[in-house]
Amino acid sequence: MDWLMRQLREGGFSAELTYHAYHALDSHIIGSAAWAAGYAAFGADRKAADLAEAAMRSLPMDELPYLAEHMRQHMEGFGKGTSQFEFGLDLLLDGLERLRNNERAGGS
Repeated sequence: MDWLMRQLREGGFSAELTYHAYHALDSHIIGSAAWAAGYAAFGADRKAADLAEAAMRSLPMDELPYLAEHMRQHMEGFGKGTSQFEFGLDLLLDGLERLRNNERAGGS
């Protein structure tokens, strides 16, 4: 914890922004780990595509078009490349950098 907070403070973050940044990053790390563990436990003996196909057969997919689209993306391997963790981390870091720069410039 101290290492991460030191990196933020030495990177130009105020004490208040470091507080919020630390908790946002910590939440992303813990949430991503919990999601991955739950997903792995749920589908330990099945492929993601098999799980999606089973869900699509049991749910009224015509009433859930966006969920259906998302499940098809999983089945087609749409999420290859940047991981969900990396994608979320990039969003967090970009936003934190913007906030730090705004704070340095005297913005609110």
